[in-house]
This record gives sequence, structure tokens and C-alpha cells, in this order.
Amino acid sequence: MFEAARFKEIQALLENAPMPAVSAAVVTRTGPIFTHQHGIANLETGEALTPAHSYDLASLTKVLVTLPAVLDLLEAGVWTLERRLDSFYPQLEGKPLGQATLENLLTHTSGQHATQPLQHTAHSRLEVIGQILEMDTPNSLGHYEYSDLGFILLGDLLERQVTGDPAREMPLLGQDSDGLQVTGVGGLYPLERLALERGHVRYRPDVQGKGPCVATEFDSWRGRIIQGEVHDEKAYVMDGVAGHAGAFGTLEDVIKAARFWLETSEQWLALMTAPRVREKSGCPRGLGWVLGYPTCSGGTLASARAFGHTGFTGTSLWVEPERGYATVLLTNRVHPTRETGDEIITLRREFADAVHRAMSGEL
Repeated sequence: MFEAARFKEIQALLENAPMPAVSAAVVTRTGPIFTHQHGIANLETGEALTPAHSYDLASLTKVLVTLPAVLDLLEAGVWTLERRLDSFYPQLEGKPLGQATLENLLTHTSGQHATQPLQHTAHSRLEVIGQILEMDTPNSLGHYEYSDLGFILLGDLLERQVTGDPAREMPLLGQDSDGLQVTGVGGLYPLERLALERGHVRYRPDVQGKGPCVATEFDSWRGRIIQGEVHDEKAYVMDGVAGHAGAFGTLEDVIKAARFWLETSEQWLALMTAPRVREKSGCPRGLGWVLGYPTCSGGTLASARAFGHTGFTGTSLWVEPERGYATVLLTNRVHPTRETGDEIITLRREFADAVHRAMSGEL
């Protein structure tokens, strides 16, 4: 364990963070060397944050659940990055989206909308997928536009693969499809099973009874403060289980995920961290991940081989494979409202840089 003085700057930064609840860690391959938790899980009730509280991880779902499952299939040769969507969805033949590949979905270059308010038009998982497939593509193939829609499709494709059901005629929870068990104990969706097999995070803590959760936003659409159910509206329509959002985890859970990525094979690292496209800010992106760059949320001192991701609710994970550590920052910055300015952007970058200084021995 590093001496406490090394982390004084980090400790002070987190203690003064403006979010109601804050949990953070610095993690090496052997485990955490610094952890911090403080705050209020629900301002409405005064519920105090504890180590048992799970956070809504939002878009960290993309890299903690969806991406590793896709990488497994790529490594096994079941899928290839070049495989087009019209080979999965025949109804896309002749349409621009049908020409998009799995690589396009993973790099947000499929030409799709950034998002759409599908909670107002779709009422089930299948309706969400169907409406995405029917949408126009406002951007050209290869144009970068960060999009939840592509990862929703990736989640759907993973569920097709797990169930062996290419027609995606998903039966009701608890029923079988052609002799294949679609749901497991407690009525799990295939993506839930994939998440639980990883052992890091989980979906639907309100259904699975997995302990207390940190509250997020007052949602005018649902008419209540959201706590214990997914904040993302599209994921909510999909019963809380989707490829782009829906995963929950405690600080301990995300520490385990950070160690998993620190121990990633060189083959996966080479595949994930090859720069493939750039955001408008200049940040390069690999498969799923943002890559290290001075303007990224991993801080000005991030290395070129760093990779990370953020979640809308106020979460982030950054991994420095060559330096041998990762940073975890979990907050409920949208509680009780998302109208909070740039505080989380500033905190992420300052936290990351403070960690880099501490780990390089600069006090």
C-alpha cells in the first residue's frame, strides 16, 4: 500500500467534489491501492452512501458488458469486424445501414443518429430494435457520431448469438426457444447472463435484489426520482437490459472490472487500442474505448496507450496498461437533475491527472 501522503491531493479533490455521492479508486493488477467513498445516496430521503451501494454505470455498460462479449466472438472467429449488418438483418439489404459493419458499430461510424427518444414510440425490446432498423441514417458511413443506437444493435446481436435465434423472435421470459433456454434463474435475459458470467456488474438490481442503489435523476417522464432502476429511458423500455446502458455496480465491482482490463491479453489490447477514428475534440477512438489524448477525460497526462470510457450518470473508468494502474470514478452527478454544468468533466480530468502525478512519484 502506498503511503497516504501520496494520495493527499486526490483525497482533497474528491472530498470537495460537488456531486452528492462519490466513490473512487486507484487500482493495480494486484488490487486497489487507494479507495474513497463519501456522500448521500438519495438527497430526497437523506440515505447515506455505503460500500454496498451500486451505481447506475450508464455507458460503461458498453465496455464492461457488450465489448468483451463481442471480443470473445471475434477471437473465436465466430464474427469478424468486417461483417455487415445486412447479413444479420435481411431487412437492411439495399439500405445504407445494411452496409455498416460491426467495426462501424464499435467505433460509432455507422452513420446512425446519436440518439432518438424511442421511449415515446416503442413499448418493448423488440419495438426498440425494429424502430432503430427502420430509421434513416443522417450521416455517411465512416462519419463519427457517438451513438447509443449502434450499441443497442450490438446487444441485440449478442442475444441472438446466445439464443441461437437469428429471427430474434424472443419468447416471453421463462420460456424456451427451439429447445434453447432463453432465460435462467430469476428470468434473466441473455445479456444479463453474459454480464453475470463476467462477474463484474449486473443488470436490474431492483429485480434481482442485489442491494441498495444510488439515486439518479428526477425523471419527469416517469414522474419520480430514479433509484434502483436504469436511468436511461431507452434501456428502461427494454426492461433495463441493453447493450448501451443498464449495468449497475458497486465500487468493488468496478474495481474487479478494472483489474480484468489491466490483465487483458496483448492480442485484445492491440485490437482495442489501435486508433480508428477521431472525435471532434481530437480524441482518438479504438474499438469501444476512447484512447489517451490530452483533451480526453483521462486527463492531460494520460499515456497514448491508455483507454477509457465515461457514463452519462457520472461514471468513468480509465486503464493505463503500460503504467500498470487504472482509475475508477463513480458519482451520481445527475442527482437530482442533469443540469449541473461541466463539473463532472472537470473532476474527471483533475482526478486522472492527480492520479498520474501520484503514481509517478510527484508529490
